Amino acid sequence: MKKWLFVWVVVAGFALPSQAQYFGKNKVRYTPFHFRVLQSPHFELYHYLQDSSRAADFLQSAEQWYAIHQMVFADTFHTPNPVILYSHHGDFQQTGAISGLIDVGTGGVTEGLKNRVVMPLMFTRQETEHVLGHELVHAFQYHILKNEDSLSLQSIQNLPLWMVEGLAEYLSLGRIDPHTALWMRDTYIHDYFPTLDDLDRKPHIYFPYRYGQSFWALIAGLWGDEIIRPFFVYTARYGLDAALQDLLSTDRQAFSKLWKEYYHEYYASIRLKEMHGAMGDSVLRDKRPGRMQLSPSLSPDGRYMAYLSERDLFSIDLFLVDMQSGKVIRRLLSTDKEGHIDALSYLETAGSWSPDGRLLAFVVYVKGKPQPVIIDVQSGKIKEQLFLKDVEAVNHPAWSPDGRLLAFSGLRQGQSDLYVYDFQTKEVRRLTNDRAAQIQPAWSPDGRQLVFATDAVALSKGYAHAGLNIGIYDMGSGSIRLLDFFPGADNVNPLFSPDGQSILFLSNRDGFRNLYCYEIVSGNLEQLTQLPTGITGVTALSPAITIDRQGQVVYVYYENKGYRLYRASLDDFPRKAVNPEAVDFTAATLAPVFVNKSRVVSRLIARHAVQLPADSLHAKPLQRRFQLSYIGNTGIGISTSRWGTGVAGGVVMLFSDILGDHHVFASLGLNGDILDAGGSVFYLNQSRRLNWGIQLSHIPYRFGSVGIFGDTLAVSVNGQNSLLPVDVVQYDLGRLFEEKIGGLLAYPLSRSLRWEAGLSYARYHYNIQRFRTYYYFGQPIAQSKENIDAPPGFNLYSGYLAYVGDNSFYGLASPARGWRYRFEWGFNAGEFEYQSALLDYRRYWFVRPFTFALRAYHLGRYGGDSERITPLYLGFPGLVHGYDNIAYQNYLQGSSNYAASVENLYGSRLAVVNAEWRIPLLGPRSFALIGSNFLPAELNLFFDGGIAWNEGNRWVGKEEEVQQAGDRVPVWSTGISIRFALFGQIVLEPYYAFALQRSDITGTFGFNLLPAW
Repeated sequence: MKKWLFVWVVVAGFALPSQAQYFGKNKVRYTPFHFRVLQSPHFELYHYLQDSSRAADFLQSAEQWYAIHQMVFADTFHTPNPVILYSHHGDFQQTGAISGLIDVGTGGVTEGLKNRVVMPLMFTRQETEHVLGHELVHAFQYHILKNEDSLSLQSIQNLPLWMVEGLAEYLSLGRIDPHTALWMRDTYIHDYFPTLDDLDRKPHIYFPYRYGQSFWALIAGLWGDEIIRPFFVYTARYGLDAALQDLLSTDRQAFSKLWKEYYHEYYASIRLKEMHGAMGDSVLRDKRPGRMQLSPSLSPDGRYMAYLSERDLFSIDLFLVDMQSGKVIRRLLSTDKEGHIDALSYLETAGSWSPDGRLLAFVVYVKGKPQPVIIDVQSGKIKEQLFLKDVEAVNHPAWSPDGRLLAFSGLRQGQSDLYVYDFQTKEVRRLTNDRAAQIQPAWSPDGRQLVFATDAVALSKGYAHAGLNIGIYDMGSGSIRLLDFFPGADNVNPLFSPDGQSILFLSNRDGFRNLYCYEIVSGNLEQLTQLPTGITGVTALSPAITIDRQGQVVYVYYENKGYRLYRASLDDFPRKAVNPEAVDFTAATLAPVFVNKSRVVSRLIARHAVQLPADSLHAKPLQRRFQLSYIGNTGIGISTSRWGTGVAGGVVMLFSDILGDHHVFASLGLNGDILDAGGSVFYLNQSRRLNWGIQLSHIPYRFGSVGIFGDTLAVSVNGQNSLLPVDVVQYDLGRLFEEKIGGLLAYPLSRSLRWEAGLSYARYHYNIQRFRTYYYFGQPIAQSKENIDAPPGFNLYSGYLAYVGDNSFYGLASPARGWRYRFEWGFNAGEFEYQSALLDYRRYWFVRPFTFALRAYHLGRYGGDSERITPLYLGFPGLVHGYDNIAYQNYLQGSSNYAASVENLYGSRLAVVNAEWRIPLLGPRSFALIGSNFLPAELNLFFDGGIAWNEGNRWVGKEEEVQQAGDRVPVWSTGISIRFALFGQIVLEPYYAFALQRSDITGTFGFNLLPAW
C-alpha cells in the first residue's frame, strides 16, 4: 500500500517527460571551431584564423588599447586576459562563452567571472578597433571591481549601465564623435535634453552608450582624465550621488543643469535651430510608420521601396512600400515568417532590386552565415537562397543593371573585399584582394564600374583612425581609382547619379552628416544638404540613401529620437561648392567644446600604429581547463530537537572551459540529517551542432505519517517490573531514494527548430525510520527510534523524442507574435510500463496592439500501466480555468454535478483548447494602452475547454447524454485575468473564471503562478 502512495513522487515528472527546455529558441553551433592560442604580454587570444598574421595584427591592436586604458585606469593585468575572436558575426552568434542568444546589433561582449572578451572581426578595421577598444574598457572595469579593496563584482550594482557603457564609448572613441554629437544636437533642437535621473529611468529613450559617452566627456573635459578612475571606483563603492558630492562637489540636479548649459550655449552660438530641416517630403503616410525607418532601397522605376522598420514592435523586419501612396503593402521578410532564417542583417546592409523590379536581394543569417536571399516582391516569398561557400559573410548586395551579376562586400578570415556572383554560371568571382576594407558597392548605370567605400587611403598614409574614402572599380581592367578628399572624415554610402557623371555620398567632414556630390570628370565637390542633425542609420556605416533611375532620392534623417525617411528630386537639392581639404570637427566635439582638460585620452586615441617585437607573441596549446563560472546557495539553516540536529541548505555551481564548449552543473542539498543529502552533476557538451549531456543524481524524497494509540510500557521501579499504561505518539519518517543516470541529445536545425531526445535509468528504494514518544498522563517519559521493514525497491527506464519549434516574440507578460509547438513521444519501462504522447501547438496573431492566441494541447499515456499511476487532472492551473479546486469543494459540499466532478476531470489522457484575447494594459507607450515604466501588465479575456478520459471511455457532448459509468463530458470556462510581469521573470495571474459546467458556483477567483502559454 505504501508503495502505491508514493508512486506519484516517482512518476509525476513523466506527465511532461524530462527535457532540457520545453520551448525556447536555440543557439546553433553550425560550425565546429578549431581554436588555437596566441599569447602576447597581456592577452591570450583564442582564434581559428588560417592567416596567423591577422591574429598577430589583432593582438597588436589589443596591446595598444591596453596601453591607453592602463594610463587612465592605473591598473595592470598580471595574467594574460582571455580574448575569444571569431572571424565574422555569424560565427560570433554561435559562441558558447556567452549564454543566451546574441543579436545582430551586439558588437562584442565581456563577461565578468572569467573576464573573457568575446567578439568578431568586422567588415572594416574602424569597426573592429572600436569594438576591441570598447570591450577592453569593460575588461579593465571588471578587473578593478574584482581586485580593488572593498569592491567585488556585486559592486557593479552601484554603477548605472549608462556609466559603464558610456565610459567604454568615451575611452574607445574620445570626445570627437560625429555620431554621438548628432544625437546631442537632436536633444537641443527638440528640447528633450536629459537629466541624470532620466538616464536611470528612461534607457529606452536615452540610449546608455551615447548619453553615457557625453556624460564622461563632460567630466573629463572639466576635471581632466585623471578623475576617471577615482570617480568610477568611488561610484562602485558608494554610489553615484556620493561620488558627485564628494569628488565633484555637486549633485544630480546641479550637474544635470551644467551638462545642459554647456551644450545649449554652444548650439545657440552656431544658431543650430535656425538651420533648415529635412529637404523634401516624408515618404511614409501610414498611421504607424515606426520610429526606425532604415536602409531604404528604391526600385529602379521608383514605384516601390523596401526598408527596415520596427513598426510591428517585436523585431526589425523588411517591408515593401508603395511610393505613390506612401502606404506599406506587405512585410517582405521576418524571422517569424521564415522559420529557417536566424536573423535579418539590419544594421549595415540594404536590399537591392533586380533591373525589372520583380526581385529583391537581401542579406539574412542562415546556417550561421550572413548570405543573400532573393525575394519575389509580389508574393513576398523567398525564391532562392545563395550559399556562397568561399565567402564567410556577405554585406550590402548590389544588382548589376543587366541583371546578371550581384556585387557585394564579402568577409573572409577578417578581410573584406569586393565580389560578384554570376546568376548564370552560379560562380563567385573575387574582385579585390588586399588589406584594405571595401564595403557598400554600387553599380554605375552602364554596369562598367563599381563605386564603394574603402579605408585604403587611411592605411596608405598610416592614419590610426581608419577613415573611409571613395573608390571606383573598373570591371574591364580591374583597376581601382581612389578619391582622396576630406582627409580624416568618413565618406560613405556612395551611389552613382542616374547619368553616371557624378557620385552621391554621405560625409561627416563638417562634424554633421550631410549629402555630397562628386563630379567624376571635373573632380568638383558640392554639398547638397546642411542639416542640423544628419543623414544616418543606427550606426555610422548603416546605408541611409538610395536613388532611382529618374533621380528620386530617399534618405534617412534623424530627428526627434527617430529615423525618418524623406524623398526629394536630385535636382531640387541646393548645391554649394566645397574645398576637398575642408574638414572641421568642431560640431562633432562633445561638450565642453572649448574647455578641455581631457588631454590624455584624445592624444592616445589619435596614436599612430606601433609594432610589437616579434618575440613578444607566443603560440600555446589549447587547454580545456574547467573553471568556476558561477556559485550560489539556496540558504542554510540548523535546527535541533529531541531527535537530533538537522541541517538544511544547498549550493549550486557551474563550471565551464574558457570557450564555453563544455559545462558542468553541480548541486548539493541537505534537508535534515545525512540521509537527506542529495546532489546531481550534469555535463553538457556544446562543441558541435549536436549537443549532448549526461546527468548523475541522488535525490531523497521524504514522506511520513503520524499516529496516536494506547499501549503499555515495561518499566522497573525499585527492582519490580511492571507494565505502565501510556499514550504513544508514533511518527514514521520515510525516504524514497532516487539514483538516476540520464542522457540528453539536442540537434538544432535553426534558431527556431530542433530535435530532442533523452534516455534515463533510475533505481528507487526506501528507508523508513520509526520514532515513538511515550506519554504518561501527558508527560513524555521515554523515546525510541528504529528502522522498520520498507517496501522493495524498483527500477524505471524512460526516454523521449521531440520535435520543437519556437519563433515567438514575447510581449508584456506572454508571447505576442509567432508560433510555438512541441510534438513528443515517450516511453517508460520497468516497474511501470506505458508510452506517452504530447502534442502542444500555440499560435499568436498580433493585430496591434492586441494579440489573439490559440492553443491546442494533448497529453496522454497509452498501453501497459497507463491506468495504474497517478491520473492527470484537467483542472490543473494553466489548462482549464475554474476547476482547480473541485476536489476541495466536493469534500465540503458534495459533488454538484457529474461534469464538474473529480471522476470526470481525472484521466490518463487530456485534450485542451484555449483561446485568449490579450490586451496590453500597462507598459511602454509604444505598445500598451496606458504608459507605465513600473509593472508591465496585460488584460486577458479567455475561453478554455477540455476533456479527460481513460482508455475505453466514451465521449459525450453534454452531461444529459451520459448513459453509463465512464462516459466523459467536456468542460468549458470563460473569464478574465490580469498577468503581471514581476521583475521581468515571474508571471502573476489573478483571474475570475466562469466554469460553465459547475452548478455549485457562478464564478470563482483563482491565482496562477505559471508562465503564460
